[in-house]
Amino acid sequence: MLSTEEAKKIGLRACIDKLGYSFCKKYEETTVYGYREEDGLVECYVGIDNRQNDNDKKSSPLFLDDTKMSPYYARCSVSRADGTITFLEEHIPMNWTKHYKKAVTFSYDDGVTPDVKLLEIFNKYGIKCTFNLNYGLGPTNGGWEYMGKPVNRLDLAENVEKYAGHEIAAHALTHPDLTKLPLEEARREMAEDKEGLTKLFGKSPVGMAYPFGTFNDEVVNMLDELGFQYARTVWSSHNFDVQTDLLRFRPTCHHDDEKLFELAEEFLAMETDEPKIFYVWGHSYEFEGNENWDRIEKLCQMLSGRDDIFYGTNEEVLL
Repeated sequence: MLSTEEAKKIGLRACIDKLGYSFCKKYEETTVYGYREEDGLVECYVGIDNRQNDNDKKSSPLFLDDTKMSPYYARCSVSRADGTITFLEEHIPMNWTKHYKKAVTFSYDDGVTPDVKLLEIFNKYGIKCTFNLNYGLGPTNGGWEYMGKPVNRLDLAENVEKYAGHEIAAHALTHPDLTKLPLEEARREMAEDKEGLTKLFGKSPVGMAYPFGTFNDEVVNMLDELGFQYARTVWSSHNFDVQTDLLRFRPTCHHDDEKLFELAEEFLAMETDEPKIFYVWGHSYEFEGNENWDRIEKLCQMLSGRDDIFYGTNEEVLL
């Protein structure tokens, strides 16, 4: 019969091995551990704690049931009788890293008519993208102008097949600034967008992009409660590092960033033992307005066809 301490050590070690020792070591300042014993079983937990407020961390310990606070975690039980390990729940970071060290992903917003041309380019080069859509908006809701050229929304119901092979994510029902709405109204915007997109595309969105790029802690917490696992901001990181605060995810850059091709060349030349992600975002109507479709064509041509790069959607790359 194992002691509780012996079973705990076995369980925590198993969880660390499941997540990856180097991953836990890299984020050791935010890696948390927990255990409890019941009926001869010692349940163990290892996860990344993303709570922003140090006071919250001190006053509210991360219990084993609070997996929503961790983007990555592993939970197992160890039998004190014979040391048998049973994994109960896990979310392992980025499974593509078992075979690759570099990944490329794109993110485009609003569901507008130039998405069709952009999809053709992505499909031509085998590039995967996530499209952040507003279920409550369509061509009857009016368009706008960008750089003197009209912008119109797609009828999503008539274009479901065109998005096949790519990820559909949320962008709020009617594209409001979520920070300027009462919290319950913001919650309705996100819940109904998620519900509508699920009904239309047959898969529940796990991620979103913030309309206008605006958010605050209340909005982030609300998204967490609704089950969103990542949310893209508009703040460029200008690097390729793996991030753990996925509800405040920072892309590498926008496609019109002056450093775009410099970053692409750096990414392609990079030799790394750690996972790296090149994440580009934008709006397809910007290519029309700026008359620079050649920019995205050149970028896809540069990045595609490499056997050392994983090409995935945001969900496939980040989760």
